[in-house]
Formats: sequence, structure tokens, C-alpha cells
Amino acid sequence: IMAAGTYSKGNGEADSVITLSQSNVTILGTHDLSIGPSNISTFIDGTGATTWTTGIKIYGSNVTIKNLSITNFSSYGIHISELSGNEILNCKVHDNNTGIEITYSSNCTVQHCEIYNNAYGLNINLCTTGVEIFSNSIHGNELDGGGVGVGAYNCSPEIKRNKIYDNNAGIRVEAYGSNIASPEISNNVIYETIPSKMNYGILIYGSGGTVKPTI
Repeated sequence: IMAAGTYSKGNGEADSVITLSQSNVTILGTHDLSIGPSNISTFIDGTGATTWTTGIKIYGSNVTIKNLSITNFSSYGIHISELSGNEILNCKVHDNNTGIEITYSSNCTVQHCEIYNNAYGLNINLCTTGVEIFSNSIHGNELDGGGVGVGAYNCSPEIKRNKIYDNNAGIRVEAYGSNIASPEISNNVIYETIPSKMNYGILIYGSGGTVKPTI
């Protein structure tokens, strides 16, 4: 359980990535229930770091990250790689290069998060089964010429009940090589609040692979 406050190089944290290689761990930040369930008061901030370029790397299974704000990392806010059963719940992930990156993983959930003002919001790449992106707010992800809210690359996640707005592309589905991308995209609201902010609601792109989403 992490106390309220800002964890950063400037506040004495080591300039190195927080790496979780142990399984069956929950990291729980603090939020003020008297104000509202989403009022997070535990911040992991990459400002001023040089080697701490990813906020949290998860290399364990059945890891839960909840009630954290993760910001200002030049690579990833959260990076999940090669394992199963991980959850990101009720987090704010913003002003990073990529907010959340999930690769080579299965049975992962991102739920009730706000992912915003990153170059790329949430990327899922070469994952297997059971990845669910559910009830998130994903917006304003277009820093540094990026602009994808949710990217499903060479995999088939479930993308459901999200608010996705003011990204260059709301959802991008792509497969290359011999890979298949067949996500289920349902009950999302994809829109812009600023005229001409979005070029694509859902962009389906094949570059050698098989792309067949269900919308």
C-alpha cells in the first residue's frame, strides 16, 4: 500500500525502473473516498529522470496496479510483458510517450482508468487470449505526432464500453506478417469535442496480416 504523495527522482526515488518480477502482488495507491472514488493522491512521476524511462514494468503474473497516477515517462507509463492475469484498475496514466503497453501476454484487464495526453494511449501487441479493455476514458492521446487511443496490433482483445475521444485515431486495428488481428469492439463511444481533432474513429489497416475485427 503506497501512501499519498509524489514518488519521483526529485523527491529522493532512485533513477531506475520499478520492475515487478514477483507474481501475485497488488500495488495499491491512495485515494480520498470523501471526495470521490477516482480522486487519486498517489503519484509516480518521471520528471527529471534519465534512466527511469518506464514508470512500472510488470514481468510477473497476477499483478494488480490500482489507484495510481503515473505520468511524465519518456517510454511507457506501465509496461506489461509476457505473462498472464495482470490488472490495471482505476489508474490515471498521462503525459507519457505511451500510456500503457501490453505485449505477449494473456488474460489482462485494463478497467476504469483514465488514459490521456500521451503520444499513444494504450497499445496491445502480439497478445494471446483474454485481454479486456473495459470502461475506460481514453482521450487526447496525440503528443509528438502519435495519436492512437487504443492500438490492437496482431492480437484480438475485447474493447468494450470505453469513452474514446479527441485522439487522432480512436481505435487502430492492424496485423502484419502472418499475424491475425480480430478484436471485438463493442458499445464504445468514439467522438471528438474539438472540431477536426480526430481523423479516424476506427482505423482498420492490413500490412500483410489478416485483419477481421467484429464491430
